[in-house]
Amino acid sequence: MDEMGVKVVTKRTGKGTEHVGKLKGNEVLLKNIFEKEVTYIKRDRDEFKQLRNKFNGSVRKNFLQKIVRDENKIRQLIKFRFDGNRYK
Repeated sequence: MDEMGVKVVTKRTGKGTEHVGKLKGNEVLLKNIFEKEVTYIKRDRDEFKQLRNKFNGSVRKNFLQKIVRDENKIRQLIKFRFDGNRYK
């Protein structure tokens, strides 16, 4: 933690190398997908819960309502083969 009590996390996964993932228990090389170092701030658990509750309470609903009210966005979803039935 830094002097303000913020937890700074750095994750390294073979920096600069192509990513090897797992698919059904087998290692798979993802060509041209390179790993890099990522540094981020891990939120305090109470702050995280508060933000998650706000998101679940109104932000998600407002975002989805905004999408379904916009014909252009619906056309884009259809163009990219989004199948809403799959996610019900």
